[in-house]
Formats: sequence, C-alpha cells, structure tokens
Amino acid sequence: MPHRYLIFQKGAHSVVHFVHGESCSQALWNYILINNPSAVLDVDGSIDCDGTTYASVLAYIESCEKIHGEFQIRQFPEDWDATTPIEAFCGESSDGPGSVIKDCLGELRNDTGLKRPRAFVWYLTQGTLVTFYRKPRSFMRPINVIRRYLWNYDGRTITVVPWASSDSRILESLNTKMYPLKRSPQGK
Repeated sequence: MPHRYLIFQKGAHSVVHFVHGESCSQALWNYILINNPSAVLDVDGSIDCDGTTYASVLAYIESCEKIHGEFQIRQFPEDWDATTPIEAFCGESSDGPGSVIKDCLGELRNDTGLKRPRAFVWYLTQGTLVTFYRKPRSFMRPINVIRRYLWNYDGRTITVVPWASSDSRILESLNTKMYPLKRSPQGK
C-alpha cells in the first residue's frame, strides 16, 4: 500500500507537494515525473532526463532541486487521524544549516584544502548530513559531490565524521517523521 508524503521546497517561493509511493525513493520518483514527464527511470536506478543521466533519484533531486534552496520530504504516519494536528516541517533558519556546514567545513579543509565550496544538508535519523559539491557550468547537469560528513550533537559534544555510503543508504536514512502537536486542555 502506498504511503503518503509531503515535499516542501523553499527557493524563490515556498511550495508543498503531496505525493504517494511505496517508499521515500518511489515518492521522489513520482515527484520527478510530475515535474518532468520526459524523465525515464532505468533498470539500474539511474534517471535519463533530457539528454542527461543522473545516477539515482537522489542524484537528480540534489542536482535539480536541493542546490536551489530548501527541499525536505516527510511521510504521513500510517495511523494519522486527519483531526490530529501534526508538525510536518520546520523550515531552516539561515543559521541552522549554516552553523552545521561551518562545523563540517574544517574537516573538509583538512581533507581537501578547499576553502569555500557550496554545500547543503539532509536531515537523517542519525544526524545532519552535509554535502559539499561542485556545480558544473552547464545547467541541469549532475553535481559533483566532493565529500559528505555526518554532523551530530548529543547534547554535550558535536561530532563530525566522513560519510561514504550510497545514495540509497541516504534515502533509507532520511528523517521523514512528522511529529504530533500537543493539544492544550482547552483544545480537547
């Protein structure tokens, strides 16, 4: 049975999309098809789109959506009752991802010597994944991921560790949870 998802985009303006899918990956593929009907999903999981090949659904989303602003996905809880309010998204403050990226930038500089690469974040169940990348000059081409780091704060200590897992592992680890809002006693 398909799950219900919300996709939140914030760039020049904010948009919320409602999509279905058996998994997060399938929901993102359905989103891609809605926005680009000429896209073709190959047997190996790559996407052919207008003469460009993306290695995966995640690679397409990162190259065509994520680099332009905030992009998050959340899954509706299976037992969600439409009368129960839930918090679906909490938009990123300008400092939120900025401070996490800054924490990871030191590691990147030590590893590569790069000083000012572009970056974005994914919120995973294990922490925040920071992706440093280069964008090709040609529009709508896949980005070149330089390095990924997992940032975590346990309440006392910040840790930053290199992340070298696959795109499918990132999709499996995305934090897509929605949180129920607490009702006040008067609101019963």
